[in-house]
Amino acid sequence: MSTKFGIPLFALTALFLTSATAQTLNVKPGLWQVTSTREGAGAPPSMPPEKLAQMQQAMEKMPPEGRARMEAMMKGAGGGSTTSQSCVLAEDLKKPLALGASSENCTRTVLSSSPTGQEIRVECDSKGRKSTSMMKMSTAGPEAWNATLDVNMTGPQGPMIMKTKMAGKWLSSDCGSVKSTSQK
Repeated sequence: MSTKFGIPLFALTALFLTSATAQTLNVKPGLWQVTSTREGAGAPPSMPPEKLAQMQQAMEKMPPEGRARMEAMMKGAGGGSTTSQSCVLAEDLKKPLALGASSENCTRTVLSSSPTGQEIRVECDSKGRKSTSMMKMSTAGPEAWNATLDVNMTGPQGPMIMKTKMAGKWLSSDCGSVKSTSQK
């Protein structure tokens, strides 16, 4: 998996921060705890050293939360559970959908969006690697949300399927030292 291919995956975990339509999600700004549980199938058993070096270089440029999620995924070969914190500013809730560095290679389609949920499909094609992601998210009031993310990828090293369940829990209106994605 190349870094350009993997980054949108982790950017999607923060998808609840933004909306591509006029309707934003009914969630509070502030510090959020996000727990992600992943399952993976078809991941390549090994990565060529030059690709691993490229991935390590890209990870060095990532925000700490994204780097931690990427390291956890690599360690668990696409499976496992991680918990991280994210800062959501009120202005973040009003911005259009953003999926990170490789978004120019992706097409986003908002299938539905309301204050209580979103369903978004993201299709990416970069250098022979293709992915289709489906994210379904629902709020359980302004202080909690749940989401599923199904990703199907194909590339030179074969197909890979990842399923992720995520849960967000509002912790505080003060983000402390945690920066929002718009501040990074």
